[in-house]
Amino acid sequence: MKSVLLRRLSTRLAFKQTVTFALLVVMLAWSAYALLERRIYGQLDEELQDRAISVRSMLQIRAGNVKWLNAEADPEVRAQFERSMRYYELLDDEGRTLDASHAMVALHLPGPVALPSSVQPDHTTWQSLTAGNTRIRILDVPVLGLAGRHYLLRIGTSLDQADEDCWRLRMFLFALIPFIILAHAANALIMTSYSLRPLER
Repeated sequence: MKSVLLRRLSTRLAFKQTVTFALLVVMLAWSAYALLERRIYGQLDEELQDRAISVRSMLQIRAGNVKWLNAEADPEVRAQFERSMRYYELLDDEGRTLDASHAMVALHLPGPVALPSSVQPDHTTWQSLTAGNTRIRILDVPVLGLAGRHYLLRIGTSLDQADEDCWRLRMFLFALIPFIILAHAANALIMTSYSLRPLER
C-alpha cells in the first residue's frame, strides 16, 4: 500500500514539473518562431528594396515615356534585371499605368488611386496581396521625374518561398516540442521516484 501511494505521489510530482516545463518550452518555441519568421520576411523585404533600386537605376522617364537602359548592360546584369522585373508596374501621378510586366498585369490588381501631391520621394509603402494561390509582397516607391512630376514604381516578389520556409519551421517545432516534453516527463518521473525511494524503507 505504501509503495502504491509513493508511486502516485511520484507521478503527481513529475506531472506538475512536466506541465510547468511544457509551458516554458511552448513560450520559448513561440518566441523563437516569431523572431525567425520576422527575420525570414525581413530578408525578403531587404531583397525587394535592392530590386527596386536596381530597376530604378535602369529606368528613364521623359514626358511620360518609359525607356529602359538594361539592353546596354552585360548578360549577367540583364538576367538579374529580368528576375527583378517579374512583378513590376510604373504609374503616373494620376494613377495611370505607364508600363507593367506581364506577371503584374496577370494579377488583376485593383485600380490604383491618384498619387497625393504630398508624397515624398523617399516614402515607401508595403503591401501583401493574394492572387489565386500565390501571395505577393509589393513595395511602392515614389519616383521623382522631370519637372518635379511624381511617379510610382511598384516592385513585387512572390512570398511562396518565405511561406514555405516558415511552414517547415513550424513543422519542425511541432515535431520537436512533444519529444522534448516527453523526454522531460520520463526524466522527471525517474528523478521523483529515486528521490522518494528512501521513504519506502
